Amino acid sequence: MLQDNPGAVKKKRRIGRGIGSSKGKTAGRGHKGQKARAGGSIPLGFEGGQTKLYKLLPKRGFTNQRHKTDMLPINIGTIQDYIDMGRLDINKVLTMKDLCEAGICTASSIKHGIKLLGKGHERLKTPIRLEISRASHEAIQAMEA
Repeated sequence: MLQDNPGAVKKKRRIGRGIGSSKGKTAGRGHKGQKARAGGSIPLGFEGGQTKLYKLLPKRGFTNQRHKTDMLPINIGTIQDYIDMGRLDINKVLTMKDLCEAGICTASSIKHGIKLLGKGHERLKTPIRLEISRASHEAIQAMEA
């Protein structure tokens, strides 16, 4: 039978269960005050009535959350590795579906498409035809060379 060594598991101290528990009466909260009350937590960033630091600082920048397009980055070197393994067929135009079937990415990870990046372009030795959403400038140069 599996069991812990004696003394390995220590019982949790029950708070507010009488004087003998060593955490009775005020249950470690001290006497009175805001932090002694139920639900008396002080909000994050509260400075005792002094203007909060984040309100003193000016607003900066903007957010592009509503219009951002999450592209899945894939490097040329990775595609070359999968060609060397024999997982990708270079005789046809490679689509995003082919890349998923080869195991480079999953269909659920592609939100708005795939962007081809140039990392590992020095390993590229076979001419590849790709049909993807976007490509970096370096990746385009490597593919055309």
